[in-house]
Amino acid sequence: MVILLSGVQTLTYIDETDPVLVIPPDYNGFRGAGCKYDTNPAITGQATVSDNCDKSVGITYSDVFLAATECKKVIARTWKATDMCGNTTTGIQTLTS
Repeated sequence: MVILLSGVQTLTYIDETDPVLVIPPDYNGFRGAGCKYDTNPAITGQATVSDNCDKSVGITYSDVFLAATECKKVIARTWKATDMCGNTTTGIQTLTS
C-alpha cells in the first residue's frame, strides 16, 4: 500500500533590517566668489546605501540652516534612506562656509 500526502507550506519573510547608509564627510568651504554658495551633493558629497533585500533603496536629503549670515553659512544636511519595506536610516552631514 502506497500513501501519498500533499500539502501547502507558506513561508513569510519579514525584513526588519535598516539599510546601511554611508554619510559623506562634513564639508567646509562651499562658498564661492561673491559669497555665493553651492550645496549640490556633486560638490559636497553624496551619501551611499546598501540593503539586505532591496537593491534600489531611495536616498533623500533635507537641509536646515543652523547659522546664516551674509558670508557664513552652517547647514545640517539630514540624509535618509528608505527600503521597500519601510525600514529607514538617517545621518547628518554638516556643511560650513
